[in-house]
Amino acid sequence: MGSGKQTDLFAIDIITGTVTNKGNIDFEENNVFEIRVQASDGASSPHTSHAKLLIEVLDMNDNAPEISVTSL
Repeated sequence: MGSGKQTDLFAIDIITGTVTNKGNIDFEENNVFEIRVQASDGASSPHTSHAKLLIEVLDMNDNAPEISVTSL
């Protein structure tokens, strides 16, 4: 995985390739992340490949609902 702030937000499992976020992501601050990754096959003469991983974050409702109750 590359370096910088974006790579501090995500982790990639080296066995499964599963990508997880390591903290809170503010949708309003940044909702798209591009990370460069490298994969190798682990052979004695390994083959290596590079790719760009694009992560798009979906917004969630972070405002508490307001309820107004009127009794009769």
